[in-house]
Amino acid sequence: MDGLVLEESRQDLDCGDWTECVRELRSELTQLRDEVATLRRENLELRQQVGYWKGMHARALERIAVLEQENEHLRGENRRLQQQLFGKKSEKQSSTDRSNHLQGFDDKDSSESLAAEKKQRGPKRRDFSHLPAREEIIDLPADERLCPTCSKPFAVMTDTEDSEQIA
Repeated sequence: MDGLVLEESRQDLDCGDWTECVRELRSELTQLRDEVATLRRENLELRQQVGYWKGMHARALERIAVLEQENEHLRGENRRLQQQLFGKKSEKQSSTDRSNHLQGFDDKDSSESLAAEKKQRGPKRRDFSHLPAREEIIDLPADERLCPTCSKPFAVMTDTEDSEQIA
């Protein structure tokens, strides 16, 4: 109502002249019409705002529904991945439990069990004999043949570490 204050209606008008009373009533009527017009404009604005906020609320509800659906989809995906990672394994288990297996105390021949274990060891090393190799002797410099703590010379070793380096 933007600061409009309605005055109490005066029932006992002290109008000495009827024309004066009519003027006062006309001015009050004009004032009331202005107030009604202002209230109608405010009512229209508020109705428009109600429509705007209803639309915003509807959009928010749609976004919530989409996000809930996406959340449920992601929870299902998470469950599936958890099951895939920690669920029943797809690898084939051996028919005998080897956790308490002692060699020589089973029904099979021990040579058969050793042959079976050799088969399961893994792939063979690659053969690089067809590639050229060179012999390289690496000797420590004289200043590095000392102990860093006591500065005494290292003892001479007859062992060597032999390895091949592919050229």
